[in-house]
Amino acid sequence: SIRTKVIVVIVGIGITTGFLFLTGERAAFLNFMLGSFLILIALFYKFPTTRVLLLTGLALSAIGTTVLALSNPIMKKRTIDSSIEYIVNWPESPNGRIVSSAVEIMINHGNYLTGIGIRNYRSEISKNKSLLKKYRISAPNATHPHNIYVEWLVETGIFGLLGFALMIFFIMKDCLKPFLNEKRLMVSTFAIATLLTTFWPLSHGMSFFTNRHAAIIWITVAWALAFTRRNTLTSSDVNSQPDSHNEQNVT
Repeated sequence: SIRTKVIVVIVGIGITTGFLFLTGERAAFLNFMLGSFLILIALFYKFPTTRVLLLTGLALSAIGTTVLALSNPIMKKRTIDSSIEYIVNWPESPNGRIVSSAVEIMINHGNYLTGIGIRNYRSEISKNKSLLKKYRISAPNATHPHNIYVEWLVETGIFGLLGFALMIFFIMKDCLKPFLNEKRLMVSTFAIATLLTTFWPLSHGMSFFTNRHAAIIWITVAWALAFTRRNTLTSSDVNSQPDSHNEQNVT
């Protein structure tokens, strides 16, 4: 039933929020909150009869998170306080300084159109002692620019970033199509929320060009496209096929 599904979603969001709170992973925590916010809005709009249940679940989650935060000030400081401080003082944060160093490398040592070459940020920053000192960066931490879009801009230039942005646009466009079909609204919302954990422009941390991150990225993209495109044949599409295959096409 819809009510059971909504309860499962709320419980899942609550458990994951608590887990991420305990880990202290700021980027994961903030990205998950963004995706969950979109999903809850879609549920609130799509299923009016479950709105009281949704609001109750949100209230219980908020109370649980508050109790957890107050009972452990260290975790509160590590996850909530540090997240607020990170957003407010982003330019002076470790990731902000790495992004700034990557942009400076491109301006002073790269080509605006083609960049410095894929995965070359690490070699450029490691041999530039003055830049490491200026941005207070430890060489082992400077393996990539810590932002996917900045990484594409610095290492592949304007052409590479434009191609990447177009790819994201067409992926998002495909996943948003089900919004036109009221029955597919939730699938599309889940797909977009999932993609935002990877492609949100203000996120940090991952490198697009390492195998372990690429595996997560492409599994995410494949899942989103597969679930938003399945069972999307229109009646005209089905009728245009031979009668003997209609049942198979619908399936």
